Amino acid sequence: MKHSLHPQRLILAVLLLAALVSSVCAAEVRIGKDSIYCFSAGDFADPARGIYVDAVPSASTGTLCYGDRVLCAGDVLPVAALGEIEFRPACAEETDCALTYRAITDSGLGAVETLKLQLVSKKDTTPVCTDVQMETYKNIANTGALAASDEDGDALTYQIVRAPKRGSVELADDGSFTYTPAHNKVGRDSFVYTATDPAGNVSNEARVKIKIVKPTDAATFADLAGDPLEYRAMALKDMGVYGGRQIAGQLCFAPDETVSRGEFLVMAMRVLGMEPDAAVLTSGFADEAATAAWMRPYITAAYRSGVISGVSAETGMEFRPNAALTKAECAVMLQNMLDLPQPDTQPVFSVEEGECIASWAVPSASALQSAGLELTPLVDGTLTRRECAELLYQLSTLCQQDVLENFRWDS
Repeated sequence: MKHSLHPQRLILAVLLLAALVSSVCAAEVRIGKDSIYCFSAGDFADPARGIYVDAVPSASTGTLCYGDRVLCAGDVLPVAALGEIEFRPACAEETDCALTYRAITDSGLGAVETLKLQLVSKKDTTPVCTDVQMETYKNIANTGALAASDEDGDALTYQIVRAPKRGSVELADDGSFTYTPAHNKVGRDSFVYTATDPAGNVSNEARVKIKIVKPTDAATFADLAGDPLEYRAMALKDMGVYGGRQIAGQLCFAPDETVSRGEFLVMAMRVLGMEPDAAVLTSGFADEAATAAWMRPYITAAYRSGVISGVSAETGMEFRPNAALTKAECAVMLQNMLDLPQPDTQPVFSVEEGECIASWAVPSASALQSAGLELTPLVDGTLTRRECAELLYQLSTLCQQDVLENFRWDS
């Protein structure tokens, strides 16, 4: 019997022998063992003109099909056919198998590539993305995070499918992003994104809606130019919470300086709209005479409402407004203002946090964490102005979303 070789197959065989094998590139898809997986060109590494099939999974695992035809080693498929390949599982148990192939290029065959097929007990559910809203100021970048969920708990990859028109966006692997408005642009902008799980399931499209506004005061902080904190600091300035200070003719934020107990109390009260009664100016603290006049109404109001209680000293009870605020004190002070419910489950703190945070602050820290207010890292150190700004911005955001609508303050 005479055997003949198809000319195309013969040419590819010669190219195969001549191809130089470089580093192997591996990919993976997960397939429900009771479902059929449909491939796309994106599953294959750089298939410029198509692929040459080196090896297919065993028949006991499943069959690789192109239409009604079962594919086998030596088959050649053009790029247009890659989206019509199917894998039909045949085994009843979870297992792994692989398809190996070489990309066909203008110069011949590429390196051997391995596409791992992981057969699982159920097909992965499709991720779900939701819209996100954010705001930034003219000529100031702001950071955010995409909102995607996956019932299977898989790590997701994110894609921007429609870019913004009034600025640019940088997307990180974890779904966080930085949006930078174009020079002097204001108004509304948006971009559209999707999420993909390891099985290749692509989510619905969701939109990040962006509002670019002019600040109430155009003055910016000289020491925060290009800093991720810049937008939050400007927002607090617009709210009248902290306006910075002049140093050598420059408006500065001093993000690495520590925050005093009195400063934090006043700033937190302003974020929450806790305006004191100016007529009541005496708190009774022994160190009241050494307290700045602009702090006294806030300290008096906070003391009368039970937000603060003071520290015992030889001269009597003191508030010590100029002492550096610790994170433990910060947690207790905020919880006294908000009176948030305790969580049903114990909070999860890192080993460092669990060892360092004062036991008397744990209930307050737990309540804040459950409400979405993070003091990170929650060790018993002092609070910097950067950390304070991040926390107060979180607080103002939750207030705007009515998450904290039942806080205890009663002016």
